[in-house]
Amino acid sequence: MAELILAFHEDDKEIADQIKASIKNKGHKIILDKIPAPGVSLGEWWSSNYPKAEMIAVLVTQKMANYFDDPSEFSNGDPTRTLSNDEFASNVLPLIIENVETPVVFSNFISVSIINKKPSIIADYIERHLFSGFANSLDQIKKQMARSSFIFLLFSIVLFMALNSDILLFKKKIEITEMITPFFVISLGILGSISYILFNIIGIVNEEAFDVEDTQSNNLRIILGAITGWIFYIFLTHSGYVDELSAKQFLGVAVGIAFLSGFSSKLFIGIINQAIRAVERTVGIEQKPPERKSAVKPS
Repeated sequence: MAELILAFHEDDKEIADQIKASIKNKGHKIILDKIPAPGVSLGEWWSSNYPKAEMIAVLVTQKMANYFDDPSEFSNGDPTRTLSNDEFASNVLPLIIENVETPVVFSNFISVSIINKKPSIIADYIERHLFSGFANSLDQIKKQMARSSFIFLLFSIVLFMALNSDILLFKKKIEITEMITPFFVISLGILGSISYILFNIIGIVNEEAFDVEDTQSNNLRIILGAITGWIFYIFLTHSGYVDELSAKQFLGVAVGIAFLSGFSSKLFIGIINQAIRAVERTVGIEQKPPERKSAVKPS
C-alpha cells in the first residue's frame, strides 16, 4: 500500500480532506501535512518526518503562494530556499489547483496544472502519477524539451546571422535570402510553441488544457507552430506588406507574428476568425443579427 503525503495550507483543509477521502477509497495510505511546519524549514520538516513516503503532493493555492511570498511568516530556517529532488527520497509533486504561479521554493520540481478540478479528479491524478514513474518521466520530458529548444534556437540564430551579415556576398544573394527567410520565420513559430510548453512545465504559465505528460499533443503543438509560421509568412508576402515595408521591417513583423502565434493558440484562432468574418462580409454571406421589433404601446 503506497504512502502519500498531501501538503496543504492550513486554510485549505476542506479540499485537502475531500482529496484524502477519495485517495483512501482507492486503498492508499495518506497523511495530511499542514503548512506552515512548526519551527523548521519545509525541507527539514519533510526529510525528518516522512523519510519513507513515496510521494509528497503539494496543493498550490493562492493562500499557499501568499504564504511563501511573505518572509515575515517564517519563524525559523529558510522556508523560501529552493528545494531540490536530492533532498528527498520521495517525489515532490506541486499541484496547481488555482490560477497562481508556482512558488519559488518549488521551482526545481515540475508542477502540474489541474486548475478548478473536483477533489475526486485531483485524487485520480495523484494516483496516476504515483505509479507512472512520474519524476523520471518528467525529467526525461524536461531534458527532451531543453534539447529541442536549444536546437531550434541555434538553428534560428544561424539563419538570422546569414540574413543579416555579409557572408552571402555573391551574385545570388537575393535568391538565397528569399529561400532562407521562410525557414527563419517557421523556426520562430516553432520556438514560440516550445516556449509555451516550457513556460507551462516550469509553472510560469498554468493553462488548464496543458498536460505535461501528453507528449503527443505537445509534439503536435510544435508542428502547429511551424504551420502557423508558414501560413503567416505566405500571407504577409502576398498581402502587399512587402511593398510598404523595408526588408528588415518585413522580417521583424513576420517573425514577431510567427512567434506570438506559435506561443498563443488563442491569438492564431482569433486572427483566423477575424479573417473569416472579413471574407464573409466581402462575399455577402455574413449573418446579420435579427432586427428587434419595437414594442407597440397600446393607445
